[in-house]
Amino acid sequence: MVSDQTKASLTTQDCDEVFISLLRLSHPVWDADFFLCNNNVDVDDGSQIWTAWPFILPLANERTGEVPKNVLTLGNIDTTVSAAIKKTAGSRSRIQVYHSLVTASRPNVIDRGPIHWVVRNIQCNLRRVIAQLVLSTYDETEIPVKKMDPGNFPGLFGSIK
Repeated sequence: MVSDQTKASLTTQDCDEVFISLLRLSHPVWDADFFLCNNNVDVDDGSQIWTAWPFILPLANERTGEVPKNVLTLGNIDTTVSAAIKKTAGSRSRIQVYHSLVTASRPNVIDRGPIHWVVRNIQCNLRRVIAQLVLSTYDETEIPVKKMDPGNFPGLFGSIK
C-alpha cells in the first residue's frame, strides 16, 4: 500500500520530494548483507546506512502476450558485489533481494515495500551485474509431481501409449 503523501507527490506536476529505492541483498554464505540506495550519497534511516550505488530496477510491463521479466542492473563500481556473487556459486540457496521505496525527506518511513525478490539468473562483467528477479511467492510455489501427465492432460501429450 502506498502512503497518502507518496500518492500526492507522484500525481503532482511539480514535486519537492525525491524518491529513493533501497535494496537489501542477502545470501547465507555472505558475511553481511548489502544495503544499497540509488542516490548520490549514502542514506541513513536511523538504523541502517544504505550505501550509494548505481542501479536500475524497472518493474515488468503488463503487456498481454509477454512473459513479465524483472531485471536488476547494478553498476560494478568495485569488486565487493561481484566477489560476493562468486561465493554463492554451487550453493543451493538463492540470493534474496528486498526492494523498498522511501522519500529523501523521511528515509526512515517505507512508502512502498519491501518487495521480496529471488535471483534466478545472474551475470557479471567488468561494467555491471545483471540479475533476473522473480517474486519470492512464485519461486516458493511447488508444482505437484504428477500434475502434467498424460492421464490428466491427454490432449497435451497426444496419443502416447
